[in-house]
Amino acid sequence: MAAAAASSADRDPRIEGVLRDAEQFYTGQLAGSWAPAYLQQRGITATVMGEWHIGYAPGGWTALTSYLRGRGHHNDAIQAAGLARISSRGTLIDHFRDRVMLPVHDEQGTLAGFIGRARPGTGPDIPKYLNGPATSTYKKGDLLFGLHHTRDHLARGATPVITEGPFDAIAVTLADPHHYAGLAPCGTALTSRQAAALSRAADLRHTGVLVAFDDDTAGRKAAVRAYHILRPISDRLQSVTLSGKDPAEILETDSPAALQAILQDRVRPLSAVVIDAHLDPWESRLRDIGGPLLAMRNTAALIARLLPPETAGAIRQITRNTQLLMLDERMRPVANPELPEIARMLPADTICQIIRTAERLGFTDYSDVLAEVANAVTRNTARPRVAPHAPAPQLAGESFPHPPPTVPASTGLAAVRPGGPGTRPKLAR
Repeated sequence: MAAAAASSADRDPRIEGVLRDAEQFYTGQLAGSWAPAYLQQRGITATVMGEWHIGYAPGGWTALTSYLRGRGHHNDAIQAAGLARISSRGTLIDHFRDRVMLPVHDEQGTLAGFIGRARPGTGPDIPKYLNGPATSTYKKGDLLFGLHHTRDHLARGATPVITEGPFDAIAVTLADPHHYAGLAPCGTALTSRQAAALSRAADLRHTGVLVAFDDDTAGRKAAVRAYHILRPISDRLQSVTLSGKDPAEILETDSPAALQAILQDRVRPLSAVVIDAHLDPWESRLRDIGGPLLAMRNTAALIARLLPPETAGAIRQITRNTQLLMLDERMRPVANPELPEIARMLPADTICQIIRTAERLGFTDYSDVLAEVANAVTRNTARPRVAPHAPAPQLAGESFPHPPPTVPASTGLAAVRPGGPGTRPKLAR
């Protein structure tokens, strides 16, 4: 809460007054514009428009500026609030023109600024979404659209759903406000400061976090980044499979119930998205001899890097900082009694990463991926164990725990189910 207190102390009452009057102006302009029909088409009713204080910025050059001057605000305060800028002629003009206006609040509920959505059909040179400039109140990397609006639901256990845009966030909340709270970064990729603000509003260890990004290259990249940002504050991270439509489009073309069903049923661990994104560049090499093995070892190194420090330290203790041998000199599988112990103490998302790697690469025995992860943890300092007088190695009949470790149903992760005893990796052809 120290960060929140610090931001409160930095507030400029002049800017707060300008922003409040601007919001009143924008909401008053909504009814006579094209915006209500557009919003209704997107599944946003008049009641919802009022609840979210959605407004409209007229298309004139100085409509807001003139209004604010009439309310007694000076040019420097209007500009400092991020609502106007100096034109090429040296006059003050509105920053937002002919746009649907969405207010953005900080985590204390104080109005920080606005996001403007352009009229549909505008040219490619006009940005679809326009954020306010950086000001003392509008710091994009600190703000999550929807956090203030859904704070009560989050406090009662609703799952936060991080989306790409503000209308996606509104759609998620409309779909089922008691179970899902839609949120969106304000013109940036998700930041650690936004994640920290979310963690102060919700018990993320209990609720987890759901990520609902587009299923394209940019969306997968954003999901991977979100995993790294969110992993330190929650181990219950999931991703929604949207299948070509973002949440706002699902609300518009289908219904709130359809979106609610997708949020509930089409989910998978976010860690699996991380593995898929890492393996995608390997796809063309998987038909090569040894390609799946190289890809598996490379991915195991990634999984090892993602381990919490305490887990990596425990693995080093179990293996005594030595590499695990998988085959003897006759190329027969070696049983490693350390593997069941390692598997039982792994975080749930690490288990999911190991399973996903094995599934993508055609390995029927998850223990090989697990052993490579353990070896990656100790690779820099380990030496392979040599036992010249040891008895003949046994087949790896218990290389992954049997019965396997299971992930509690509340995490949404499936139980670990390795191949049968004695199985070795079989590569898909």
